[in-house]
Amino acid sequence: MPASWLRNMSVPPRSTILVKRPGFEGTVFAGNAALLKGGAPSEKKLAPPQVEKLLRDALEVAGIPDRLGVFLPHEIRQGVTHLPRLAVLAVLARRSGPLYIPWRSLSLAAVEPRDFLLVFPEEGDPE
Repeated sequence: MPASWLRNMSVPPRSTILVKRPGFEGTVFAGNAALLKGGAPSEKKLAPPQVEKLLRDALEVAGIPDRLGVFLPHEIRQGVTHLPRLAVLAVLARRSGPLYIPWRSLSLAAVEPRDFLLVFPEEGDPE
């Protein structure tokens, strides 16, 4: 193939490509890392089973479903439920990469404070 053909096939440097990220339909929760500045519940004050019960209760009160969820980069959205401090901590304790795994043990050692959106996609076949 002649070199002139390749030059003519390139994208001009002034082209703008817009990429629109597909949205997820489902229940969406937002977590704010600034809520964790006070730290985790101290195990010196509470025994580990008490901490785990406290975090499980926070998930239940916040309405976090007991199924897989997907973490997305934090963006401002409408229709988002903002989580309270202990629920943010509990959700992050069950994070594994981009997934929320409800059967994962609540490990506070693995918590990395960061803002997030947690989406629980609607069940059923996508259209």
